[in-house]
Amino acid sequence: MSQDVGEITIRLANESDFEPVVELMNSNFPDTPFFAWTMDDPEARAGVTKEFFRVHMRLGLDKGTVNIAECSEMGLAGAAIWCPKGALDAEANAKIQKAAGAASPRFQLLVDTFQEHYPPAATFEHLMWISVNPNIHGKGVGGKLLKHRLRELDEKGIPAYLEATTRQSARGAYERAGFQPIGEPVRLPRGVQAFPMWRYPKEASVDIPVLDIDDVHDEDKAMYFGGHRWWILEVKDNKALLLCDSVIDKKCYHDTYEDITWADCTLRKFLNEDFYNTISESDRSRILETQLQNKNNPWFGTNGGRDTTDKIFLLGIDEVVKYFGDSGQLKEKNPNSTYFINDNFNSIRASVNEDNLASSWWLRTPGNNPKFAVCVTIEGRIAVSGDFVNRDYFFVGGYRPAMWITL
Repeated sequence: MSQDVGEITIRLANESDFEPVVELMNSNFPDTPFFAWTMDDPEARAGVTKEFFRVHMRLGLDKGTVNIAECSEMGLAGAAIWCPKGALDAEANAKIQKAAGAASPRFQLLVDTFQEHYPPAATFEHLMWISVNPNIHGKGVGGKLLKHRLRELDEKGIPAYLEATTRQSARGAYERAGFQPIGEPVRLPRGVQAFPMWRYPKEASVDIPVLDIDDVHDEDKAMYFGGHRWWILEVKDNKALLLCDSVIDKKCYHDTYEDITWADCTLRKFLNEDFYNTISESDRSRILETQLQNKNNPWFGTNGGRDTTDKIFLLGIDEVVKYFGDSGQLKEKNPNSTYFINDNFNSIRASVNEDNLASSWWLRTPGNNPKFAVCVTIEGRIAVSGDFVNRDYFFVGGYRPAMWITL
């Protein structure tokens, strides 16, 4: 039964808190799916995870911030370990692998998989672990720990990052604290997933403009052109709008983590130069220059940048909704998510690469800030908040070009 909690105070941890915090962390996590796949023997696994948390506690004390929540009724009520980007270095990782013994390959996979998903931003604070005494779950201790550190990060202008271990926590406490989903889930063996989330400091609310969405236009024709198979999205006046029916290759939206729009991103330059020149001369002669309106993000109002003239381009979020189907969520927003259009058209939007592996794909619309671009996720959801423009890890950031041609 959950105990009553008196007044909660938050303070910085010190050396005397080292083992109590490790014990607290190890009381909550070893038997969860997050760690259960690493070792079958629960007792042996708990021994390894205890050393795992010792490594992280040491990193927090030496390189980052460890906050302690105390309450008048029971003392240590919760703790949160925060570290700056790159704190888990080779030396710390070696300690984890030594403690893991025969299970070292699985713990190495755990570390490597999470590091592959690290944001490609210059700096951020990583919430590595947050844990609350099991006897007082649901009493607001975790929320107070989280808000305390986020206020400090807001004052310094530092973004925050975490991996939620359940969709429930991602959509609940973390979204309420201002975190947004980014990229694809972290996928571990036995179907275990974690959900990367990002929070900009001092987020400002904006007035969200509403786009007028055309009626759904269903078109299932396809053709081969320029060495690829394309969907024909629209035909008018002896011209056709084509969209490649698969994600051609992995590529980030922009090479650098900075404010950017479609007009100046490196992917636009690549498509209109390098990719364009892979097409035969006879086919290139049929590609038309297209005047593109680069609209603001429809939910967050982020500036779409100047209009452009392109031969090869990416679809905008409004065009995806127009041609793939409209559930009304672009205009009315998704009542269940601040960040995704997630509806019965997901399966139509979902795509694969040329090896037939599920792949997300970029749109040219900016995300909820100028360093993010909208993308369609592996599941076919539209991530209206977007992902890092310089995201380039192995299954995210593919390009699916579009063009108008003469018939």
